[in-house]
Amino acid sequence: MQTLKRSEQNAPAQKPGARGSKRFSPLMLVGIGITLAVILGAAGIFAYKNVNSHAAAVNMDCTLIVPADPLTAKGLATPYQLVATNPANGACNEANKGQAAFVQGAVVNPATGKVSIYNPLVIDQGAQPAIAPVVPTVPKNAIVALWFGFNGNNLTLQGTNNSLAQGNCVNGQQGSIFGQFSYCNAAAFFASANLNIANGRLKVPPLGMGKDGLTCPTVRDFSVVDMDQSDNVTTAYVISGNGQVAQANAANIAALQKNNNMAAVQTPQMQTNASDNRLLSVALDGALGCTAWQAPDLADPGKMVNALPLDEMQAARFQGAPVALVPLGDPMTLNNAKPNLAKTTLYRTGVDQPAANNVNANTVTYCTNLLNVQPARMQKDMQLTMNRPSPDPAAANSLFTFLAQRFVATYEANGLNCMALLNKPDPIKVTTDGNGVATAATINLNGIGTAGAPNCRVNGVAVAGCATNAPVKLNGIMATIAFDQAANQVNITKANANQQAANAVAQPVVAPADQAAQATVAAQPAVAPADPAAQAAQPTVAPADPAAQAAQPTVAPADPAAQAAQPAAAQPAAAQPAAAQPAAAQAAKANGKQKAVAPNCAVNGKVINGCMGFGSFNGRTLIVTFSKANNQVTITSLNFLGRNNQAQQNANAGQGQNVNPTPAPAAAQNVNPTPAADPNAAGQNANPTPAADPNANPAPAQNANAGQGQHGRHGKQKP
Repeated sequence: MQTLKRSEQNAPAQKPGARGSKRFSPLMLVGIGITLAVILGAAGIFAYKNVNSHAAAVNMDCTLIVPADPLTAKGLATPYQLVATNPANGACNEANKGQAAFVQGAVVNPATGKVSIYNPLVIDQGAQPAIAPVVPTVPKNAIVALWFGFNGNNLTLQGTNNSLAQGNCVNGQQGSIFGQFSYCNAAAFFASANLNIANGRLKVPPLGMGKDGLTCPTVRDFSVVDMDQSDNVTTAYVISGNGQVAQANAANIAALQKNNNMAAVQTPQMQTNASDNRLLSVALDGALGCTAWQAPDLADPGKMVNALPLDEMQAARFQGAPVALVPLGDPMTLNNAKPNLAKTTLYRTGVDQPAANNVNANTVTYCTNLLNVQPARMQKDMQLTMNRPSPDPAAANSLFTFLAQRFVATYEANGLNCMALLNKPDPIKVTTDGNGVATAATINLNGIGTAGAPNCRVNGVAVAGCATNAPVKLNGIMATIAFDQAANQVNITKANANQQAANAVAQPVVAPADQAAQATVAAQPAVAPADPAAQAAQPTVAPADPAAQAAQPTVAPADPAAQAAQPAAAQPAAAQPAAAQPAAAQAAKANGKQKAVAPNCAVNGKVINGCMGFGSFNGRTLIVTFSKANNQVTITSLNFLGRNNQAQQNANAGQGQNVNPTPAPAAAQNVNPTPAADPNAAGQNANPTPAADPNANPAPAQNANAGQGQHGRHGKQKP
């Protein structure tokens, strides 16, 4: 979420790195009419907050009373009660969009390993629900977890009969809550779910390819995140004409609409949480033609819904470098206006991220990646987002301008203050009207992001921007390709153990009917934690008093080092034609400033100057060449080259068109240490060594590695 105002305990004074006051959009205080078709169509309705808009003074600090036994079926079906933390500041009402709180639950079935979703109801203290909540069927010994979101500033959890301890609830550190976000039993849930993923009982759908030709983003993609990523939930409620609240399932909506038609009362309203997850799963996925991971809704039989834990688990499996993890500068993890590793780790535990340290939570690194990735993709996707509706019309007049003003809020002094940390200007300038609504935005990519980044071709598989969003197969193992803009270097490294395991088992994925042409074989993950037994342990029970919740468990990832903040790299992209340029490179070229400068390449840390030479990867030889004309690095395995040459010769022989009358040498001898000067010779397969012009290499249409290099990307339907 990009615009909440923080409490004084979390928000530092105005100085470099400070967060400024953030105000709600007035539209958050106005209900939006709904129809059954809208709800069932999964279009969703948003309400986001805007730093430039003003709203009537309301109490922005509320308390949520957690019912007894919150992880049981009875507890899930018992409404949570909203009340003012300090009644002297005014009441808190769930029907008021600026004060609404939300609860999201997820259940792991130990018998099947599958996950289902149940969103408990929130009502005002002392009130009755419009319709009683559905009592879910919870499997025996199921692992249940809860996450909380809030449209105000600070939401404090309050127990009922020791319910906070029963639920292993985490509201923050002692004396310093997170603000809008909290959770219960998340560590145990993710440990169980990840073990089921490792055992193959829970399948995480791979990321699809967006309409922009890039891999669909996740909640850990730097093209999506803001100053406080991974916050809030996707839960929605329906508000009746008299202000009562009900779960937003088909039966309730139909009943409330029927009642509305029979009486002269207001139309039922949709209440949604202003969350990063909802921005991604509805607005961005809708624009890009992507689909969020969904699971059965226990409160709405037959319906599939998205949820925060699903987003985080999918991002953990498939997000390519650089991976966005909650940084120390996140305003929700500050303690007494200062960065705090322990509090940042507590927050990360709730969203399945590794423990924070000074490397993987470095705010400067976070800002660097944000600058390098987000503006470039925002510009590339502009044609897809500029005609989409704004999540908050009081903040911006389109999805494009909404994203632009959101980046500005994050990058400048009222956010992470990246501008001061990096000493680099904001590349995005937003134009607003007299009401503070963003109406236009310009993006200047000169000197940042992926401008000038080469494309790569790995054993015939195109890698736009030399940045893999998922590992590609190289010399028998999985490898990651990343371009370091600052060093002008393409880094070729062995994928971590989780990524190797995730690509070990390939399962077919059926593409939607209207996108069948984009279907590929998708690799399903089998990602085992380093020590599943250790991760299966239940977290330390939190005391009933929220103020005493400082000592909470930290769930370390299987390989924290592998998920540490990565060097600034181009935005990962799906396989594209070799000639395709990243958006930033296209913009620079259009301005007459595109200039291909030979990068260096590093194979497992060993530098190949100018990307022209040989390297060793997994004990086998790699041939690396660079074409300045095409700004492309070609990375070819020696054994792949041998197979490709032999296949071409067999094809020529079958057609009576043997280009090279001399039999080709054995694959082990198929090496010429000097790249061919004549690219045409290489194109005729007269010289087994790749030419300087990589386009001359024959297209390996039959290469088995090519399908694996695309790592399960497939077309996805609009949600």
